[in-house]
Amino acid sequence: MGSMVRPSSAALVLVLLMLTYSLCLCCQVRAARSMELVAQRRRVEKHMSAQSKAVREQLAGLNDNVLQLRNSVESWVAKIKSYERLLANALSLKGIDIIWREAQALKAKQEKQLQEHIGQIDKKVTSSCAAVVAANREFESQELKSLEEGGKYAPQNVPTYLAGIAGIDHHITQQQQSQQQQLAAVQQELSAALNSALASIEQLLPSHKQDMTLIETLNKFVEGAKKRASMELSRNSQEGEAIGTTLQQLHDAVARAANQQAAANVPAPAVDGAAAPPGDPVALEQCQALLSTVDRLRQQVLRQAQVGRLQMHD
Repeated sequence: MGSMVRPSSAALVLVLLMLTYSLCLCCQVRAARSMELVAQRRRVEKHMSAQSKAVREQLAGLNDNVLQLRNSVESWVAKIKSYERLLANALSLKGIDIIWREAQALKAKQEKQLQEHIGQIDKKVTSSCAAVVAANREFESQELKSLEEGGKYAPQNVPTYLAGIAGIDHHITQQQQSQQQQLAAVQQELSAALNSALASIEQLLPSHKQDMTLIETLNKFVEGAKKRASMELSRNSQEGEAIGTTLQQLHDAVARAANQQAAANVPAPAVDGAAAPPGDPVALEQCQALLSTVDRLRQQVLRQAQVGRLQMHD
């Protein structure tokens, strides 16, 4: 038998040291890899959590915007309905028509504002949902790279993480479509509220116009009566002055007749061979003037009495 060569103790120790070093190095690599895998999972979970929060905040933002819009439209409806009070205080049919046109113009302006607000909210929905999707794409391009692609992720883990992110993409896409449908329904609802407010004003127009027509008719009648009364009063004043003048003339005629009568009662001195005068022509004229004055006074009083009866009849 040949003799066996036994390794020296030093060689054995060196081999053991090398095996121990290799084992420790392998354990360190495994530990580092395990820590890297845990860190990767945490980064993905952190991203998923942030994206879930972004999705919830996006929904909350929409709800806040819709609530503010509802409050605005509620105040717009109140402004339209305030025209009910203006209709009640209108002073003419023309005023009622002006108020109605103003209410229509206000409602048209509010419809335009509603459409603009809905458009602004829709843009916010689109941009906020797009931001969520863009954040996913950025995370995928910068983080989710396999070892073959120069990254640190194991090839078998990347599809799992991508599937989770794709779920967020699908959810935010469905949420955007649902919110846009909701906005269309909200616009229709709020527009109907504005139309209803304007219709409530329009329903009041016939009764207000009927009342105002009656009022304007009565006002015309009253104004006509006032004019007639003013004219009659003017004529009455003129007639009163004429009666006063006639009465004065009558008084003067009576006074002259009395003076002439008194003068006639005084006997005139006798003239030898003269006869008595057959009658005084002056006295005859005075009597005729007196009768004429009395007749004018009678006619004026008669006309005044007729005017009084017409006024009582009106």
